[in-house]
Amino acid sequence: MSNLAPKASDYLNDPARLEALYRLDILDSEPEEAFDAITRLASTLFDVPIATIHLLDDERQWVKAATDSAHAGEAPVQETVCQYTVRDDEVLVIPDLTDDPRFRDAEFVTGEKALRFYAGAPLRTREGHNVGTLCLMDRRVRPPLDGKGLRLLCQLAEVVVDTMELRSAQDQARRTLLRAVEEDALTGLMSRRGILLHLQRLLGSEMETPPEIAMIKVRLGRLGQVLRGYGSAVSNQILQDMAERIQETCHSDELLARLDETTFLIARVFPSDVTSTDESTLEAWADARAREVVACVDEPFTVDGDTFHLSATAGVVRSPRDGVDAYGLLDAADEASASAEHRAAGRGIIQWGASGESGKHRHKLSLERRLRTAVDRGEFALAYQPIVDLQNDYSSVGAEALIRWPQDDGSMIGPDLFIPLAEELGLIHPMGLWVFETACEALRHWQEATGRDLWTSVNLSPLQLHDPRLAERLAGMATAAGVNPRQIKLEITESALIERFDEVSGLLDALTEVGFPLALDDFGTGHSSLSRLINLPFSILKVDRVFVSDSPHGPGAAVVASLVELARSLRLEALGEGIESEAHETFLRGNGYRFGQGYRYARPLDGDAFVARIQGE
Repeated sequence: MSNLAPKASDYLNDPARLEALYRLDILDSEPEEAFDAITRLASTLFDVPIATIHLLDDERQWVKAATDSAHAGEAPVQETVCQYTVRDDEVLVIPDLTDDPRFRDAEFVTGEKALRFYAGAPLRTREGHNVGTLCLMDRRVRPPLDGKGLRLLCQLAEVVVDTMELRSAQDQARRTLLRAVEEDALTGLMSRRGILLHLQRLLGSEMETPPEIAMIKVRLGRLGQVLRGYGSAVSNQILQDMAERIQETCHSDELLARLDETTFLIARVFPSDVTSTDESTLEAWADARAREVVACVDEPFTVDGDTFHLSATAGVVRSPRDGVDAYGLLDAADEASASAEHRAAGRGIIQWGASGESGKHRHKLSLERRLRTAVDRGEFALAYQPIVDLQNDYSSVGAEALIRWPQDDGSMIGPDLFIPLAEELGLIHPMGLWVFETACEALRHWQEATGRDLWTSVNLSPLQLHDPRLAERLAGMATAAGVNPRQIKLEITESALIERFDEVSGLLDALTEVGFPLALDDFGTGHSSLSRLINLPFSILKVDRVFVSDSPHGPGAAVVASLVELARSLRLEALGEGIESEAHETFLRGNGYRFGQGYRYARPLDGDAFVARIQGE
């Protein structure tokens, strides 16, 4: 079968038929269950091993669905039986292909596939063009189809065509919807969503070094006055003229979009090799184009004989400095253009992005993402500040565990920054348990290495005190680490006691019942009632560094002296923190403070350095 059948070539090459086929947009599409299901149904109903859906253009026969993978490939159209089914516009049934002189020498009859039986019904579109076939095939000779079988095969072919038409209508509707969403109806430019999707594809590519992007958001002034004075017809015409005017200034490598009623956006993508060789290229382009567009808007517009003058301001941003994704970059452009408009007492103000609150918000969001990862992976470290016995040769009795967040560049983020954020994000509970467990393991190591009965202090967040099972959890973790709860002092700030006092006091009793000593931290800085505090089971009162640093001659010295008397009357040990000088030390020791900590003795140390300090005493 080296040539097409007579008249088949003319029909298969018919432009109208090919247009009907291409309208369906189904050639070379991915497998789809709807068509696979039809071939399985046909195979079952006719009890044949092979059922296929073929589509024919002017050169090839392509298989959309097949029950037998061996027949799922394509073939030159002149070597197929289906060309006759399509041309003759009727069901073609051949009980034995070897009896038909047109096919007996064909490879699909004599070769490995060795087909014998064929029955095909044309797939006729709504325009009346046959674009393919629904075929039944077998490797055995079979009797011709009876009238019922012929009608059933034709009905199934109609189902195939209806499915293709429905698929095409859905695709067309989807494309229409996307155009409506991604295109601006007034100007035909990309809409805000359209430019976002385009930029997302660029920035989300799998290239090792993503491209850099510069954006210019142009905000029009005085358009609202035109709308109020002349109506929407005139303002719409000005916007259309504006779009054309700006588009005429754009180069082929620039993108133009209309974001909302009064703003346009110009974006240009710079391949990584360009920006890496000339860092100023991107900013120079953005600055020059922003000035060009602002000047372009300044030119008057004429509508129906009336002349209108608009003004423009521009916000300019670039990736990755002002945003690492499309949304962040566009938000930065919004803020920059709004800032430019706010500054514009006159016209033509251009504002670069990445300033003020915008940068702070993006930094916080970045910090949130990194903090979640750090909590999941335990990417923290503990430092230990020694606590000394002021009344016994200043020997170390233990240390306070202080959490730190090391960064890849070797720097540390302090707890004053990330602890409030962890509390805000609900991450303080897993973080607090990690600190406690790590401190317990360190304490066991210290005791084994030094042979001394040391203790460690661990801070509890106020939010951790809302966990009714906290005492049970911490006692279990201490036991698992091989340390006694009495060797772990839990520090609780005075401010944590102000809210939900009754609930917290019950939890404090539970903590002491399982053996934990409690330290009241930062005492004197809160506003809790003293009558409440005297009934709580604390064993240490920590006086805040703000009073210690004011001693011995400042007004805080009186607070330091009075608080130790309070501690003594409540049978509590007093600990002063923030001791940095000999004067601080002498004053606290003279007033009867038992314990102290501060830079006078040591800055926070890692675990090994703390052990070395103990061994050197």
